[in-house]
Amino acid sequence: ACIHSLEEVFNLFENNPNELDIETAIDVINTALSFDLNDQVEKIVRYLVRDNLDNNAILVRIKQVYADNNIEEIGENIINETKQEIIKINNEGAKLLKDGKLEESIEFFMKAAKAMPNNSTININVAYSMIMQMEKSGKINKYYARAIRYLERVLETDPNNQKYHQLMRMIQSVTNKAA
Repeated sequence: ACIHSLEEVFNLFENNPNELDIETAIDVINTALSFDLNDQVEKIVRYLVRDNLDNNAILVRIKQVYADNNIEEIGENIINETKQEIIKINNEGAKLLKDGKLEESIEFFMKAAKAMPNNSTININVAYSMIMQMEKSGKINKYYARAIRYLERVLETDPNNQKYHQLMRMIQSVTNKAA
């Protein structure tokens, strides 16, 4: 019965990963690991790491669940591989930004933010790309509200993020120039 319930949770997760809150996800991971359902667990862990890369407390909890199940190294490997994947994604978007391909960087980071809505770094980068495009084009209306929404996500997940405050000042400066 428990394995059947876990299968239902995995199916629900496949269809809508954002609906699985952190506490439930940690419980599911722990229970599923005790049944050696490592492959199904890995999908959830990778999602949690991608979405919460800047939240060390969550990463520590995930590591602890693996340690409690005597497979600490597997957990470490999944977390490290996923971190490298995020760094690669971020670097790709940053290169587009650096090369002046602002619209492309916006699209790239928006796609990444859709997959990782709580990832502060990705949300910062999509907002920064939008601010740079507003500054370059002078077209504020196209991106202002969206940039603010991405920055609000950062504030929700990481209220002490210094880049959040820096970008809020930048966006205010850009809108003041355009006024």
